[in-house]
Amino acid sequence: MHINSNDTVLTLTSGGCNALNLLLNGAGHVVSVDCNPAQSSLLELKSVAIQQLEFEDVWQMFGEGKHPHIQRLFETRLGPYLSQKAYNFWSTRLWYFKQGLYYQGGMG
Repeated sequence: MHINSNDTVLTLTSGGCNALNLLLNGAGHVVSVDCNPAQSSLLELKSVAIQQLEFEDVWQMFGEGKHPHIQRLFETRLGPYLSQKAYNFWSTRLWYFKQGLYYQGGMG
């Protein structure tokens, strides 16, 4: 595909990586949908983390799936930038990043 800034692309949210990749590859607008609202909250968290955190923190959260200071990061650097829906979802699931995000099954 030859995606450019004039393109609006529809994609499944899934874990959010495809939507972010489409943006990185020049899509003008990406519409991401999923029947599982947890996936939308995950994409929103990834997007905010990329914008608000240093690389090392983003890597710990989503590369390693664990972050020792997730509570502090959430309260000060992530939560204030999330929608209410995503905030409510993640505020009760920060333990995912203590036990390991990638051991949490279907994210719901």
